[in-house]
Amino acid sequence: MKYYKIFLMLSVLIFAGIIYSQPPPEGMDCPEEDCIENMGDMPPGPPDMDGHPGMMKERKMERLSEEKIEKIMNYISSEFPEFHKKLIILKEDHPKVFIRTLHKLRRFARNDKKGTESKEKLLKIFSDEIELDQLVEKYNFEKNPKIREEIRNEMLKIMSLTFDKREEMKLEMIKNIEKNLEKKKAEAAKRKSDKDDIIKKDLDKILRFREKMDREDKDK
Repeated sequence: MKYYKIFLMLSVLIFAGIIYSQPPPEGMDCPEEDCIENMGDMPPGPPDMDGHPGMMKERKMERLSEEKIEKIMNYISSEFPEFHKKLIILKEDHPKVFIRTLHKLRRFARNDKKGTESKEKLLKIFSDEIELDQLVEKYNFEKNPKIREEIRNEMLKIMSLTFDKREEMKLEMIKNIEKNLEKKKAEAAKRKSDKDDIIKKDLDKILRFREKMDREDKDK
């Protein structure tokens, strides 16, 4: 029993040392959207598109199973019905663009840390890129140089708008990070100023636990 109590006390002290003066557990003290710890790795703009707005490298695209397609479509249908209607039309009229869009939507559908407002903004970018993809197809089939130039100018307009939307979302993310960083700094400063109170409370917890164990040991 003596060795058991010694082991137990050492365990308590080790545990107290681990939690001693540490910040709250991850994700417990800040809103999901504005929390540095809770921020996902989903970029401000559409995922899987690094440096290639509106298009993806098809040789890198794995074939989506019917199950995956259904899962993504069901999610979009339940959360964003208007965009789902657009996808249905896209599937019929531009099947290749539809598949490319679904590849972009995979991470979008999985990411639960993005709020509805952020996802709405992302869908607007997806819509722009769907339009861009359709214009790329049209441009490739068009033989008239004059019409091709008109299509090219239209694509540039869409890409300019999409660029602005992406940059706006990036700035919003940076502001959220800065806001949460300032909050963390303030919390760290407060904990430093409250050091004496914190360690006294930690010690009181250790002593109360020891007293409780002694009482239980005597009752046996």
